[in-house]
Amino acid sequence: MLAYNGHGLPAHTLPTRKLACLDHIFLKTTFPALCLVIQSSVKDHAAILLAVSMKNISHSSSKVSKKFDIPNLMDNLKKHRDLARGRLRSLEGKVQAKRLWDELCNTLNSMGGCTKTVQQWQKVWIDRKHLAKKAAADSRRSASMTGGGPSVAPQLSYSELKVLSIMGDVFGDRQIGARVPAFTEPHNLHVPEEYNLLLAPMSEADCTSMKMDVQRERQ
Repeated sequence: MLAYNGHGLPAHTLPTRKLACLDHIFLKTTFPALCLVIQSSVKDHAAILLAVSMKNISHSSSKVSKKFDIPNLMDNLKKHRDLARGRLRSLEGKVQAKRLWDELCNTLNSMGGCTKTVQQWQKVWIDRKHLAKKAAADSRRSASMTGGGPSVAPQLSYSELKVLSIMGDVFGDRQIGARVPAFTEPHNLHVPEEYNLLLAPMSEADCTSMKMDVQRERQ
């Protein structure tokens, strides 16, 4: 049942207590594995030994960013602040952004650290911006809650400060006053003539006449 539902295959089908297979191991892996059932007089159950080959497992650092990769990434993005801030959004800008990210990816991969795709390096930068923005917000929140006492705001790390310097002073600041501005000039709306009668104020006689017409229609 477990194998049918995709939870792995039995590592062995040998008896582990007399003629019954009571001690099971279900294995779900693509690596070579060896399972041994060892009979022993110490216990009434057989011992089970499982070995999985680790030779095909790559220990490459391609998926993990080392500490020296992050400064190199930020040093290169500091030279292209519009790219770092995501301002290259026009048709020509998108072409330029793709070229710069390709060049940046090749530069970082040639430094002997991590080997990543363009999308993976972009994800690293997005994560760093998110962490720096959150740290700056937490620092401001803590500073505003001191009540006149000494500041207990957590100190920003060098990496966070560098991200903030690349993104600009207003990055991470709380946006206030983000409202739709009121009309500064009068706007003359054109209303068709047939609607002017509906918009004009009605006299008491007109209201009485309208009520009588409605009552006649209901009858």
